[in-house]
Amino acid sequence: MKSAGLFPAIERSEGRIAQECNQAFARITEAAQDQDLTGFTPLFHPRWTINKRWQWVKLALTGRLREFSPTN
Repeated sequence: MKSAGLFPAIERSEGRIAQECNQAFARITEAAQDQDLTGFTPLFHPRWTINKRWQWVKLALTGRLREFSPTN
């Protein structure tokens, strides 16, 4: 995804800001439709599901932690 263009503060009129926002939304919509996540930075890193957490606890308590696989 291309980064938004920067423009001087003097050009920051309501119309210019609206134009930039519309272009950004269009790029995001296009990337979402294509399911292309390159150029995006996750705000929250993926975590284990509650089932994976309980599986880890169960295996840790029974001494079989080597059997744990963090991926499905």
